[in-house]
Amino acid sequence: MKLLAILLITWIDGSQSGYNVSKRPQGLFSVVMADAAVGDEVIYHVGPHAAGPHKKEAFITYSDGKCTLYQRRVGDGLFEYIAKKREAK
Repeated sequence: MKLLAILLITWIDGSQSGYNVSKRPQGLFSVVMADAAVGDEVIYHVGPHAAGPHKKEAFITYSDGKCTLYQRRVGDGLFEYIAKKREAK
C-alpha cells in the first residue's frame, strides 16, 4: 500500500510537510495518514465548504484522536481542508 500511496499523492509545495489527496480516489486518505509522520498535513478537500470523498474518513480519524482538522483560506471563498497527524494517545 505504501508504494500505491507514493504513486498517487501530490506533495504540497512549501516548507510544510504534507500531502494533497483532494483529487484522489476515496480510501486513499487512510493510507496516507497511516504512512504520514506526526505533524504532516493531508489536504483532503479544496472548495468553499468541507466536502468530497475523504470528508468522512477525515472526521473519523479526528474522532479517534489521530489528527486535528482545520481549514486554510487559499482564495476568495476558497479553502483547503486539512488533517494534521497527531501523536498517538
